[in-house]
Amino acid sequence: MNTPPVPPSESMLSPAEQKAIDAAIAQYNSLRAEILGRQSAQGTLFGAGLAAVGVIVGFAVGSGRPPEILLGVTAVCAVVIAVYSGHDIEVMRIGQFIRRELWPYLQSMTDQAPPSWEMTIHGMLHGRRFWLKNAGFVTVVYLFYFIGMATALIAPQVPFAVKLASMVTVTVVMALSAIFVIRTRRGFRQS
Repeated sequence: MNTPPVPPSESMLSPAEQKAIDAAIAQYNSLRAEILGRQSAQGTLFGAGLAAVGVIVGFAVGSGRPPEILLGVTAVCAVVIAVYSGHDIEVMRIGQFIRRELWPYLQSMTDQAPPSWEMTIHGMLHGRRFWLKNAGFVTVVYLFYFIGMATALIAPQVPFAVKLASMVTVTVVMALSAIFVIRTRRGFRQS
């Protein structure tokens, strides 16, 4: 996590410049807090998704309920994939704004150019394959994709058309999520 640059001494800045720096640092702190909140929400979502899958499977197997209830797992998986991806995209957008807009502005307002974690990480990951840069995202998305697909396939006594519809749903959600994440990342590289 990078820390905002320390502004030059108060005597060198006009009151308007000092207010602008203070506002930019407050925005930086707010954005970093939002990133941490979204990452925490992703972890919570992951745990809640696995718990929901366990509850549905346990309920379906242990209670003698109709096997169609297992298809609820594919719905849970599709929701987890979509919401997790949305958080991931927003974290990328916030990081991009910090790296491209806010950090250079703060550096331009100071006497020195302090190091930037955002730029260091960006430089380290530049040119790496998507799955290496996004190992957490890829792991979560594929885990829930395979859980959803396997559950749809093994649901006993469920008509094939219903199984197919469930598998198509989770596949489309996963594919769209991956496309949006990849497009977001590519858009950052090109701008």
